[in-house]
Parts: sequence; structure tokens; C-alpha cells
Amino acid sequence: MVRLIAFWTLLGLGVWSLNRAYPGVLDAAGNRRELVVFLAFLGLFASSLVVGFKGRFGAVVRMAVVWALIFAGLVGAYAWRGEAGFAARRTFAYFSPSEPVLSGEREVTVRVGADGHFRVWAEINGERVQFVVDTGASTIALTVEDARRVGIDLARLDYDQPVITANGQALTAGLDLDAVSIGPIRLDDVPTRVMQAGALDRSLLGMSFLSRLASVELRGSKLVLRQ
Repeated sequence: MVRLIAFWTLLGLGVWSLNRAYPGVLDAAGNRRELVVFLAFLGLFASSLVVGFKGRFGAVVRMAVVWALIFAGLVGAYAWRGEAGFAARRTFAYFSPSEPVLSGEREVTVRVGADGHFRVWAEINGERVQFVVDTGASTIALTVEDARRVGIDLARLDYDQPVITANGQALTAGLDLDAVSIGPIRLDDVPTRVMQAGALDRSLLGMSFLSRLASVELRGSKLVLRQ
């Protein structure tokens, strides 16, 4: 029992650390649901190991390490099929599809998520924000939470621009971001809207950014952005 408590404590610390590294990810209901399912399977697996190897904690640890290495190896082999270079980056991208992979001097590639959407991490004012790529959005659209995190003074915003979202009509406040970066890609003075609270579940990477790129290309399950 003590070992199981220690296991769940360490796992909780790991989830907290990942949430710090990737802020806002768990705000999305789909991501939370996937995390709960993953933790449930992981807990069942860990419990079965402890019961099966009762009194042999060292054997439990060795078995867990072996399975972790096998899993990482299989994912790495699949990510590497027919390609060379950027080994660590590409392998990590299969664990985190929204992490942009450098594929050229000013070119990045992201993989489609399990829900069919392309998500990508960008940097604004030194803070990382996860966007859903949306060619139907005329501008970048930030949730209130993301706007606050990147340092926008919400009290000075004027919500005077009505828009229609999946959640109905909402008001937005317009502004220009000094810079938005995705890997080596950087655009300055990007028109943006901050949405009212509850209007969006996730910030959108719209055409005020995408239309200024040299190309936005869909290659099967991958989206290639090039400046």
C-alpha cells in the first residue's frame, strides 16, 4: 500500500510538471478525458505488477522500466519510418502531436491530433500557447486565460467586435500582438482578437497569421508551415 501511495504521488508530481511545461493543455475537455483514461490504465497496470510481484519491489521497477523502453522504442521506430535526422525531436513529437518539428530553415511540421484537429505550440511574449489551426478564423483568437498568461492587460480591452462562434454569438476585443513565433517562424504585428470568457475552449491560429506565410500545406496527417 505504501508503495502504491508513493507511485501515485510521483505520478501526480509528473502530471503537475507537464502541466507547468505545457500550460493550458488540461483546460480542454478532450485532453482531460484522454489523461483520465491513460491514468486509469496505468494505475491498473501498476497495481497488477505490485500484486503479482508482492514483496519484490525491485522486480516491479525492472519490469516497469522494460515495458517503458519497449513502448518508447515502438513509438520511435514508427516515427522514424523512411526518414533520417532529428531523431529525438521526431520521437517526442509522436508523444505530443502539437509540438512543431523543424523540417526546414523556416519550416515546421505538426501532426494531426486524435480528434482530427491540428494543434500547434506558439510563443507570445515569452509564453507558450497551444493553438488550434483554423483557416476559417479571420484572425488569431485568444481565450481570456491565454491572453492573461501572455501579459495582455484585460482591463484595458474594449469588447466591441461581435463574432459568431460554435458556442453562439460573442464579443471580442481587437489588438495587435508584437510577435508570434512557431519554432523558427516569426511574424510581427499580428492582428488578434481576445474572446469573452467562455466563448472559446481553445485559442485559434487564424488567417491573420496563416495568410502571411509562404505556404500552408497539408500532407496526409501532417501540416507543414513555411515562412
